[in-house]
Amino acid sequence: SDKAEEPTASYEEDSSDTVDTPMTINAHVLNQSILECKCAKDVGSLAAELEMPQFPEILCRFLHGQLYPADARDPQEVPFDECPFYDGKLHIYNSASSTFFAPSNLSGVYSMHREYICSCPMWRNEGPHFDCVFVVTDPQVEGMRALDVTHVLCFFSFRYLQTVYPCTIVHWFNHVGDNPDEDTGMWIVCPSYLAPCTHNI
Repeated sequence: SDKAEEPTASYEEDSSDTVDTPMTINAHVLNQSILECKCAKDVGSLAAELEMPQFPEILCRFLHGQLYPADARDPQEVPFDECPFYDGKLHIYNSASSTFFAPSNLSGVYSMHREYICSCPMWRNEGPHFDCVFVVTDPQVEGMRALDVTHVLCFFSFRYLQTVYPCTIVHWFNHVGDNPDEDTGMWIVCPSYLAPCTHNI
């Protein structure tokens, strides 16, 4: 008989589920899951896979911000030769789960809910699946004005000086206008670019 098809690393039955445990966190917790075995393994190969030649520099500037949080300079203003260098091994993930407190009929008995965020080149053996997510960028305001939209390109983690850094590469979107669309009542966003053909990553 034919062997039953096994789920791939990008397989998930549902994009969300309930969590029947008491709330022990005040905000969401992001957990990377489903390690991808057939993809880039280091900084250089991921930069090539994503067609992001600037990725190694972005990663080194990220490390500078993590290691020197008291440095008030914008990461882009730090001379590159002052940034810690890393071009080693990466672990790439096809999805992450976000668990948060959300009282509703869709949540568990303790009002906890889990959403799965996908970033995988092959979803259920049908095609790529790269989710968009909201990022809180201004907690002082409410609603959509507190949020920015991003397109998730990759989840990965790496170890540097005995510390593991879970990371996400995203493409940022800009709000179109300062208010929702008059006809639909919905906010409109568009991809953000630093320069022509240069994504805001």
